[in-house]
Amino acid sequence: MKFSLFVHMERSDLVKPHSELLRELGELVLLAEEAGFETAWIGEHHGME
Repeated sequence: MKFSLFVHMERSDLVKPHSELLRELGELVLLAEEAGFETAWIGEHHGME
């Protein structure tokens, strides 16, 4: 069985810069890879802010 990670790139704190959000996403994807996840899906949301 293969597992995937699906992540929405939403900010819960509007003060947090997008660069920090992207860094945290990278850390999460690396952890998922180490745990054996096959794929990471990142959703796009246009105009949510």
